[in-house]
Amino acid sequence: MGQVIFLDIDGTLVNFQQRISEETRLALQQAGKNGHKLVLCTDRAYTGIYPWLMKMPFDGVVASSGAYVRCGDEVVVHHMLDNGKVRELTELLWQHGAATLTQGLHARYVNPGHEKKILDFFARRKMDGNKILNGMVAVENPSEKAALESVFYFVQDRLFTTALREILERFDGYFHVMSTSFGCTLEDAGMIGKKGITKASGMAELLDYWKVSRENCVAIGDGPDDFDMIRFAAVGIAMENAIPELKDMADYMTTSVDHNGVANAFRDFGLI
Repeated sequence: MGQVIFLDIDGTLVNFQQRISEETRLALQQAGKNGHKLVLCTDRAYTGIYPWLMKMPFDGVVASSGAYVRCGDEVVVHHMLDNGKVRELTELLWQHGAATLTQGLHARYVNPGHEKKILDFFARRKMDGNKILNGMVAVENPSEKAALESVFYFVQDRLFTTALREILERFDGYFHVMSTSFGCTLEDAGMIGKKGITKASGMAELLDYWKVSRENCVAIGDGPDDFDMIRFAAVGIAMENAIPELKDMADYMTTSVDHNGVANAFRDFGLI
């Protein structure tokens, strides 16, 4: 039986200049020909994945950190947030100085007053926010949009995590906070989603849909948003450019995203 290979996007398949190496591109094609299933596993919304990447031969997608799971034209599962709770959450986050980005199936929505704050957040880290986020849609009331899946927050206040903990307690366990692929701590930025919905839960739902055992599962990642994914997989592989904590928990470390890490991992494990 072929393996199911779950791949993070940013920092794993694609570097932060939105480039994928030709060697990695060819390795994906060969792995598919060899009978392995390839799955994108990301905190991006499905429609926020780079369009050129979606043209490549992936068998499934776990998007929005497990909130949306898709196989071809079939939506396996879609866990959406309650709009009223999103409105209350974002208003509380705003009161504590956070800029927010509300992620839904159809777009990433931003309050017009927060767009510049978010782009400045990325600029301070020498990143192009528009490219990384693959665009934002400015609307007055993001919480009213359909099919919402998560809320990102961006702050500069190191004391924010205390306020965040108090905010989430008000929702009786409905929400939980996760790290993002932006390489930041929760003091700087985070993703708030429905409690219990993670990359690992999305992986499990897709494997169940395909009737494939977890023992036939490989995962490759680099950031704090990949902890659950690496723990869940039978074989967890960290990129050389991964954060130290992910390297420590992984079964194996491959080369960096700029040195064909995915392609080299595929070769090292006999997938190509």
